[in-house]
Order: sequence, then C-alpha cells, then structure tokens
Amino acid sequence: MQPRAIGIPWFHREDYERAKTIMADGATFIPAFEQWEKRAKAVLADMQQSGHIAEPVHLDLDAFLAFCRAHNIKPDGHGCSRYAALEMARRYPDRS
Repeated sequence: MQPRAIGIPWFHREDYERAKTIMADGATFIPAFEQWEKRAKAVLADMQQSGHIAEPVHLDLDAFLAFCRAHNIKPDGHGCSRYAALEMARRYPDRS
C-alpha cells in the first residue's frame, strides 16, 4: 500500500493574528504563533514517522477565504483541512 499524502494547514507567522480574527473558530486557536508552530511541527513529524507523505500547505488567507466562498464552507479548522487536502491531491493525485 502506498503512503497517504496528508497536508498540514500552515500559517505564516505574519498572518497568524489575522487568521485568528477571520476564522469562525479563531477564538479556540492556540494564542501565540510560536506555540502553534511548535505543535504543528510535532504533528507533521508524527505523520511523517507514521509513514505518510506529510507536508505543510501554506495558507494564503485571501486565497483560503476565496476557496471557502467558492465551496460554501466555513473558514475554520475543518475548512483549512479541506483546503490542505485538495492541495495535496493536486500534488500527489495517486496518494490522497
């Protein structure tokens, strides 16, 4: 069985505060970018150690919001995961 391609939604440091304000679930985000980044790196490493093709999918917030509008989904953590999954399907069409 081929390893699965998994995209980890990844925020840019300079966009993190804005992301917390525009996401429907932004109030539940980890308060500081540094804490979020540490956790995201741990999740990425766990996925890679499990044998998956795991990569960060950097979120351009304006493109992400356009994606949400186009697909009629809420801009939240689940929406970020869907955005990342579609990007990984584009990168690895035979592994998603």
